[in-house]
Amino acid sequence: MWIKRRSRPKLSFEILLGFALCFVLSVLLFMFVTYFAGGLVEEYCFYNDIYLTEDQFYRIDTFILGWGFAVSAGFFSVLFLVLFGTKFAYIRTITKGVDSLSKSENSLVPLKGNNELTQLAEAVNLLSQTQRDI
Repeated sequence: MWIKRRSRPKLSFEILLGFALCFVLSVLLFMFVTYFAGGLVEEYCFYNDIYLTEDQFYRIDTFILGWGFAVSAGFFSVLFLVLFGTKFAYIRTITKGVDSLSKSENSLVPLKGNNELTQLAEAVNLLSQTQRDI
């Protein structure tokens, strides 16, 4: 009897899509931070009658770009870990299941989601069940 497997999204596609989403949001944050900070500096200088030389303006602009990059890189890292932290934890769970299988301990890996990691967990559970039946 043939068992029809349900279609599962590819894990690589999920990660690529999440990476693209994090990247786009980080770029938008970078643009917002640099534009907003540049506007604040210009307004401050205008209302306080401060005239900047070209060198001073270049240094301030470089400083703003550096901080904008740091903020957006931090945002990217945190967002990526939030989106995929559960998948990384699930990989650790599957690894523990494989380790217990290699030590002849019969423990099942909980099935979560509907992707290639779930398929791997099902295979580990099948091997564990087969080892238990022997």
